[in-house]
Amino acid sequence: MRKAISRISFLVIIIMIIGLIYLLLGSCGTVGKHAVWVSGPGGGNTTAQPPLFAASSFKLTGPQPQPSEFSLGYYNNNFEPFNFINLNIQAGFSFFSVANLPDGFQNQTNSRKVIILGTGWISSPRELCWVGKIIENPPSVTVIQHQAQNYKTIEGRNFAAIYMQLQLNTNFEQNGLKFLKNNNQTPYNLIDFDNPKEDFRAVAFKVSGTSYAGSIVGRNVAFYSSSSTNFNTWQNAINDENINSTTTPREFIGFDVIHVSVNPISTILVGADISETRGELRGYIRGPGNLNQWMQNAIAMLEAYVGPNRYPLYSSDYVSSLSDPSRIQSAMVSGRRLLIFWNDDGDGLFEINNDTIIYHIFNQDENNNTVNLYGVSIFKDTNNNRFITVGYDEISQKGVIYTGIAQPNANQNIGQLANPPTPVNLSNLGLNLRDIIFFDVATVNQNVIVVGVDLSNCPIKPYTQQDLQNPQQIPKLTKSLIFPSYTRDQHIIQTFTNMKGIILFSNDNGQTFTNFSVLLR
Repeated sequence: MRKAISRISFLVIIIMIIGLIYLLLGSCGTVGKHAVWVSGPGGGNTTAQPPLFAASSFKLTGPQPQPSEFSLGYYNNNFEPFNFINLNIQAGFSFFSVANLPDGFQNQTNSRKVIILGTGWISSPRELCWVGKIIENPPSVTVIQHQAQNYKTIEGRNFAAIYMQLQLNTNFEQNGLKFLKNNNQTPYNLIDFDNPKEDFRAVAFKVSGTSYAGSIVGRNVAFYSSSSTNFNTWQNAINDENINSTTTPREFIGFDVIHVSVNPISTILVGADISETRGELRGYIRGPGNLNQWMQNAIAMLEAYVGPNRYPLYSSDYVSSLSDPSRIQSAMVSGRRLLIFWNDDGDGLFEINNDTIIYHIFNQDENNNTVNLYGVSIFKDTNNNRFITVGYDEISQKGVIYTGIAQPNANQNIGQLANPPTPVNLSNLGLNLRDIIFFDVATVNQNVIVVGVDLSNCPIKPYTQQDLQNPQQIPKLTKSLIFPSYTRDQHIIQTFTNMKGIILFSNDNGQTFTNFSVLLR
């Protein structure tokens, strides 16, 4: 096995060298993209791979093959924040970036850094969106409040950037993306994007014929838009005066989103409360006229099976059927100890409460917060039920990857996974897994990209520690990037300054991996 893995690693290195030569000879002058190996220094180490928080691929292709590209979400300097990996095997593993940044965005990022927290595809070829924050360099710490409790996080300015028809548009351009505060069409101004109570974390889109729609969610925000406005106007689904406020989510983090339909607009928020003690799986629909509605938390429907809601949810993925790109066949969410997979029941209407649901709980002891599954991806194939999920195991204290097949344990509408997910052996990669968090994963056919951060040189780790200069513990870092109020500002700043990035690649459905973090320096 080790010899086979060595051959695979050697082959990947050779392919990458060939690909780099090909790019240097053939890609010069291409509009809007060029080859890059690292995207500018991330953290304090200029020779290290910059940290990564997000990865995505395009799966609403129907009978057409997936495009052989991944979009990446880096934390780096401002000059090349928006990047792709292309898997053209003849050209090697090519890295591209959107190099032509508009003036408004560049003016915001001078001397600052860009942290991309989410990325999602609109369509193929290569039309997509990134969301995140522009932060100071070095970063600044701000205090936020939730239920009379203070927390700390990184201060920054929220952004969204959409790349369509080889042009990048952001919320900082004169005729750029407009985010509305409420139903009276009042747009956000520049200061509104600095609101410490909000951040932009995830984005997703849906196709229906020649029309598209999308959603952006984050901490205390949820927006939607469509191709009818060329995605320039984003309606506010939280401050919507036309809906029943008792079901509207409040004080939450939207870690991910599933955009269900284009007409009417329908979307599913995937997230947690600010303190990460419970999950949010809540649908929103823009009905005819002003009949807009937020649904009840769908986790409540599953309490008879999974017990009380103690499961913050961190990630989601969904794929189209093989016959129709506008029809979602399968979707999945991952969170703390919990996986939920659901499959369309055949009526073409993707509904949580009617479709087949398969779930799995890691460690049935509800008081044991074992595995935080921060990323999940479904392999698009004939069955659309194979998956891979990544995160951090707090008990064994290591970054983890699991693969599995979403098959029910019995022939029933809601049931447990027939076989538990299988852990992937990463011991051959020479990684300090104790200090590594895997934040996201994406798949194209049999190829897998896993991204995350290495906190080996950081005061804050994926696990709690005793602070020798303080009676309080040093808290752990989670996907929320939010810390208890007692956390020392300098620890937060040093962590965001010194963290490094991790990229793992697999071409065998996630059975074995190569460490790109070492190869791509």
